[in-house]
Amino acid sequence: MTGRHYSIALVLMAAPLAVAAQGSDDLWEVTMKMEMAGSPMQMPEQTQRVCKPKGRPQEAAMPPDSKCKVIETKQSGRRHTFRMACEDGKNKYTVTGETESTGPDNYRGKMQSSGTMDGEPMNMTQTFSGRKVGSCTYEDPARKQQEMMAQSDAMMAKECRKSIDELQSVMFTMDGSPCTKLKPDFCAKVGKVSAEMRDPAGFRKYAGKDWQGSMQACGQDPGAFKREVCKASLARRDWGFVGEQCEEDAKALAKQHCEGRAYTAAMASEYAPICSRYAADLGGRSYTAMPASTGAEQKPSTTDAIKKGTDKLKKFLKF
Repeated sequence: MTGRHYSIALVLMAAPLAVAAQGSDDLWEVTMKMEMAGSPMQMPEQTQRVCKPKGRPQEAAMPPDSKCKVIETKQSGRRHTFRMACEDGKNKYTVTGETESTGPDNYRGKMQSSGTMDGEPMNMTQTFSGRKVGSCTYEDPARKQQEMMAQSDAMMAKECRKSIDELQSVMFTMDGSPCTKLKPDFCAKVGKVSAEMRDPAGFRKYAGKDWQGSMQACGQDPGAFKREVCKASLARRDWGFVGEQCEEDAKALAKQHCEGRAYTAAMASEYAPICSRYAADLGGRSYTAMPASTGAEQKPSTTDAIKKGTDKLKKFLKF
């Protein structure tokens, strides 16, 4: 028996556990033994308790596997027969079984599973018996599964909505992402964000988020968008925004209006935000250290430099 076959056997033997509280349904103790044809490895006898609707003991033996569909069921006197078709990817097999009531609180039966498992033939026989041991409250496994799926979908939808708000574009472009079905909502958000970002305050608000990837995901050109915003900022003479967000424009303006000027003069001009950023790019060097190009403060003359050096030498030699 392969590990895969062994796990399938456990699935076939599994059933919902009874809840602790007492109820109007029947609690059964089911004992089952399994044999796999052609395999030296056999599973030991297993006993577990299951809760089933009152008056339907035969259902305690039917595996609640969601990959299996009941295609035939028949009751004749004390005998109940059923047949199921199971399919899950490479696995395809049928399950036929029968149960017989041996008393008001007892039954026994047999179940045969045959088909292919991971491309290999599979033939498994299970024998079982059950006895009623108390009462319980039955919960339909299918309904329980639906409730769990609904909870999972709700949690995922919440995370997708959060990704929309935070402009996490990867959640709407990644293959297999559960958020892709909400991409229209995401792109509607991106449209509102792009409109808001045309204002400097709005641009700064989203500058730290993945606005560029988000625009690309929704068919917009983030590079062209930024050029438009910077062009509008240049027309408004919003040098603070240009200095922060429009690097190429800021460098051109700094070359024209800041280079070679004294720091105090540069900071007193309307281009102070540009000049301040330009100075930072130069590692804090003073503008007066730059070659003069605008008629601003010049370097000391050769005569001044010689005089300054002579004064230092006199002070050092004390004469």
